[in-house]
Amino acid sequence: MAGNKSVGQLNFVVAADQSTLVPLLQYLAGSNTSLPFMVYLSANVTLRAREAVGLPLNRPVYFVGSAWEYTSIDFGMEVNQLALLGTWSYATFSWVVFENLAPGDATSSKFAELYDMTMGYNVWPLLYPRNQNRVTLHNVTLVMSSLEVEEYLFRATLFQVKPAGFHEQLESINANYQEWEVTWLPAVDSVEAFVMVSTAMNVLTCNYTSAPLVWPRLPWPAWANDTQGSGPSAPKHTFTHVDVTGLTPVGTEAGSPGNSEVVLLTTNMSFGEMLPKDAAVEMQLVQHIRQSYAAAPDRQLYLMGIVAPPVVFDTGYAKDFIQLPPEVPPGYLTIVDVVLQHLAQGPKAPEPGASILTPDVWTMLLWGIPRPTHSIVLLSNVTMWVPAGEFSYIRSFVRASESASNFSIDLQAGQTMRFSNVQDLRAEGLYIQHFAGPGIEADSLQLRMEPGWSQDGPPKGFWATGAPAGDSGGNMSDVTVVVLSVCLVTAVVAGVLGLLAIVLWRRRTAEARATAAAALHAGKPGDVPLSSDTGSGHDGSNVSGPQGPSDLLGSSKRLAASGQAQELALSCEPVHDSSDSYHLQNRAQLTAELARNQFGVNRLMAKEGSDHSDATNGGGRAAQQQQMQGLGRASAASDACLQRLHSAITSMSQDVLSRRLQVSNSNNIANGVSGTVAAQTLGRPSPIGDAGQQQQQQHLTNAEGAVHSGSDALA
Repeated sequence: MAGNKSVGQLNFVVAADQSTLVPLLQYLAGSNTSLPFMVYLSANVTLRAREAVGLPLNRPVYFVGSAWEYTSIDFGMEVNQLALLGTWSYATFSWVVFENLAPGDATSSKFAELYDMTMGYNVWPLLYPRNQNRVTLHNVTLVMSSLEVEEYLFRATLFQVKPAGFHEQLESINANYQEWEVTWLPAVDSVEAFVMVSTAMNVLTCNYTSAPLVWPRLPWPAWANDTQGSGPSAPKHTFTHVDVTGLTPVGTEAGSPGNSEVVLLTTNMSFGEMLPKDAAVEMQLVQHIRQSYAAAPDRQLYLMGIVAPPVVFDTGYAKDFIQLPPEVPPGYLTIVDVVLQHLAQGPKAPEPGASILTPDVWTMLLWGIPRPTHSIVLLSNVTMWVPAGEFSYIRSFVRASESASNFSIDLQAGQTMRFSNVQDLRAEGLYIQHFAGPGIEADSLQLRMEPGWSQDGPPKGFWATGAPAGDSGGNMSDVTVVVLSVCLVTAVVAGVLGLLAIVLWRRRTAEARATAAAALHAGKPGDVPLSSDTGSGHDGSNVSGPQGPSDLLGSSKRLAASGQAQELALSCEPVHDSSDSYHLQNRAQLTAELARNQFGVNRLMAKEGSDHSDATNGGGRAAQQQQMQGLGRASAASDACLQRLHSAITSMSQDVLSRRLQVSNSNNIANGVSGTVAAQTLGRPSPIGDAGQQQQQQHLTNAEGAVHSGSDALA
């Protein structure tokens, strides 16, 4: 016990066993407080003793067992042991086992509301109003009779499927439960409830089984016969469980035959050509259906599958996988929540005169269940896999109009198939809310296309070769629609890509032509018209014509600066293409030669600067003339070197640009160039740019003219 606290403040018990559990609950759980109280069960306990009846739990109490081994609470087939009637009353059970759960009694009926008192899974040892959610079960195993396990699975299936024909049960189920998800575990013959939320309790990851785990199963109490078959939602049917081991007639504990029988299917079954070698279960089912009608002809028969895992009936194209006596009344057989595949056609389907109007060709009419003409088989939440032709034909009516959810197909002999509220679920097939045809009625029917129909056996008739031309009512098949859609989308995408490629090609062609024209214009020295510079005379007046010595010196300086810029641009220019035909060694030699010539010009310029004052003060005319001649020779050498280097650069990328663009004569005549220039292959633009090349060419021309003018003036 925890600490020296008052009764209302104690909130946990480290360990409780058979000798201490009831006294602790009497002492600590009866306090009216919202503070929770946890009891850890260290051993199995039983609450058979009558002193435990009506034990109040007036505060939230948590019963926790071991997660590694079973910790069982034996309720001893008694009820109302724990009373949750206080303001703060709430009980949570985790990692424990409930065994010997009894049906409710007369006291329980005062709190039962719409819950079935005959079923132990409603936990009647806990006394509280069932319209108040006061109990949570987490990782609890509930041990009960086989009938109760079957009933629990049956009601959970009803909640998930909601089939037609169970209005009374569904009324109470829908009123009590908000969420209910279960699955059948065939390996241990039990039901696993993932979640269940009702007005009475919450269930999370609990197991419902009929196999005792710790305590032996006790016989039913005396009042069970009084409550059996009574109550607002008591079962009015008997159970027969079908699993991999065979059929187990469960019946009712009171022996009442009821007005219906539910054959609960928890295993897949195969018939006809798919019949397994060991077909004991299938044969037992066929025989049981015959005997069931003979024993109680007024009783309805339900073949019901479970939701998880789904139950598949592979009929194997058999025409008698379920045999009904000829005198059965309409609606005797109801198939609920089963998947049907490899369905057979009627006897007239293989005949040469069979057409889409022949009822025998329609597999969805269930020709594998022979029955009288007046008899009707009922289906609810059934999935049918039908031939591709049959599926496509029905689907064509859904696509024919905008409001094609209701339509009918007329057959021979005045028979009609009526489809109501049909929805095209695309990959999930067709959902038909209601279907009525010859000898069949179905609610919540789902049609799926079975592409391999008749491929795993001999041809089965009409649908084996497809519907004749014209039977499709002018509607294209699914394959045709898909192929045409793909072709149309492909054509549109190809057209857009082609148009985009043309636009990009034209734009790049225009840009390349403009660049090529500019490069051609910049690469021809004679293309740029030369304009004579305006010099300044000795008297400061503007004169036009031959330049004086000072102007000649300025031209020489501009020539030197231009040569330095040209050398820098050549040294920084990257090699753009691995296919350049010009060797880098020759290019380097020309660059070095240009540097040597430029060095000579610089030396002449330096000497010219030092001797300029002497020349202007009446120095020797011969010396000045000699200087001008040397400067002219250096400039001419630089000019020739630069022209050779430019020609080399042009040749270097000749093969690269020739593959990209050819220019016509009209494109070569640009920016005022004479019209007789012959068409020639473009060279790559100068690395110093069009403007820099034009300026450099202008300086060379001016310098050359200045040299000759100066020489003539000195002469």
